Amino acid sequence: MILRMLRGKGMSRSLSAGKRLAYVTIPKATTAARIAEVIDAIQLRTRAAGRSTPLPVHVLIETHGAVDASALRSPGQFDHA
Repeated sequence: MILRMLRGKGMSRSLSAGKRLAYVTIPKATTAARIAEVIDAIQLRTRAAGRSTPLPVHVLIETHGAVDASALRSPGQFDHA
């Protein structure tokens, strides 16, 4: 889905601002191969937009069950033992 967005006109316009962006965030990353593919596409677009240095990329790793549901409620959410 992210690669389809990168190929779409809206994202093309967004990444055409590549010289001015501080960074981009990739949400819901699931595999290293997919992350590499998306980063390559981002860097290709920003280079085409005139950026001379690689655009920093923040990756949000998608995990399942990493935090117990009881830790997501308040009180308790910010209590650390």
